[in-house]
Amino acid sequence: MLVLFLFSFLALQLLTSYQETIDFNHQSQKLYQGKTAKELFLIDYPNLPQESGEWPFNLGELVYHRNGQKLVIVVKLKDKQYLFYEAVSNNAEN
Repeated sequence: MLVLFLFSFLALQLLTSYQETIDFNHQSQKLYQGKTAKELFLIDYPNLPQESGEWPFNLGELVYHRNGQKLVIVVKLKDKQYLFYEAVSNNAEN
């Protein structure tokens, strides 16, 4: 009986650990997708005429608006949403 209990306990621990690993990998992948979308948007941002708007990309959309010297960026993926703040300078020459 004790062996059965220990085997069940170990199997449950392995299953829980495996599920936590899968969840962590999924969340990490979504975060990096959001950060990558933000960085790609920041490359195009100086060329955009509006102070706010939407920027679609293949995995979702990015909504942005400028608030003084701060750029607020919301990256919307299928099942996740990330909020980023970036400092913006007025010097468009550099």
